[in-house]
Amino acid sequence: MICLSTDSHSTCLERSTVLFSKKVAFLGIFMASITCMAQAQNRISGNVVDEQRRPLTGVNVSVKNSNHVTLTNTTGDYSIKALPTDTLIYTFVGYLPQRRLVGDLKAINIQLYKDNIQIDQVVVVGYGKQKQPTVTGSVSVVERILCKHL
Repeated sequence: MICLSTDSHSTCLERSTVLFSKKVAFLGIFMASITCMAQAQNRISGNVVDEQRRPLTGVNVSVKNSNHVTLTNTTGDYSIKALPTDTLIYTFVGYLPQRRLVGDLKAINIQLYKDNIQIDQVVVVGYGKQKQPTVTGSVSVVERILCKHL
């Protein structure tokens, strides 16, 4: 039995009642925090286009510092889960990357702009891309002049 007393009043409780009250309070706080975390993540959707407002297919849309990643479909549309504090990163080969803070937005439409830097000796392979010095196996080089006619 636990008793609390003041000059004018005295209260006694069974020890099991005090422990039960603490457990219930802890459980309530725990459940409330889980509910808040689950509700905080939103589904963000949008569309990615180029300078001429044409949809871009295969744009990588990722949440910064996480493993949440998606690609745009053939009409440039995407959908991804993110927190209001997250930043979405949009990347596509040959275009400048874009970043947007999610905030309270449910839809984020992006326009990507071409990157005018010269790409030097990039090798395209079936499963990704590598720079020529790191490639093992057969390598062919196509002159820039030939690429202009493709």
